[in-house]
Amino acid sequence: MDFVKVSSSKTKHVSLDEELRFFNQGDVRDCIDQPIPAHNYFTYKLDQPVHMKMNESIPLSIIPSFFIEAVSKYADRAALVYENSTCPVVITYKGYYTAVLNAASSFIAMGLEQNGVVAMACYNSACHFISTLGAIFAGGIITDLYSFRKLSSLFSLLEDSKASFVVVDSTRKISQAV
Repeated sequence: MDFVKVSSSKTKHVSLDEELRFFNQGDVRDCIDQPIPAHNYFTYKLDQPVHMKMNESIPLSIIPSFFIEAVSKYADRAALVYENSTCPVVITYKGYYTAVLNAASSFIAMGLEQNGVVAMACYNSACHFISTLGAIFAGGIITDLYSFRKLSSLFSLLEDSKASFVVVDSTRKISQAV
């Protein structure tokens, strides 16, 4: 499976594995869907891989390659539809993929490290889905801040998760927290 990556200077033809390797710089696997060697079925450490219990008949696939496969099949079909203040907004799989790559690039540019935690405080919005996949593409780990009623509970959740980034869908939420 190949994709065309457009840059400002020229168009470059890249494979799926090359595309994803950009976001996982320290990865030494031959293929992005090749499992990382692991010895335990559980861990409490963010940087320690776990052995996945898989049925041999089901091929192993990671979220980015699964998403990219869907993009290649359904590029011009609706992926996300949400209501704007004036009208419904439709984002195609191709547009969704572009937004995810932009989010991933932004996370990397802002300093998200491999296995860094990104907390999400945006609920059922395009921002939530794009940022979640963007963080995963950038090598991050996601945690959701489903509901925080008190400021102290928000800070407790953030401290426990060791999140280095918080994504919010409105400035009102962040002004409540600060």
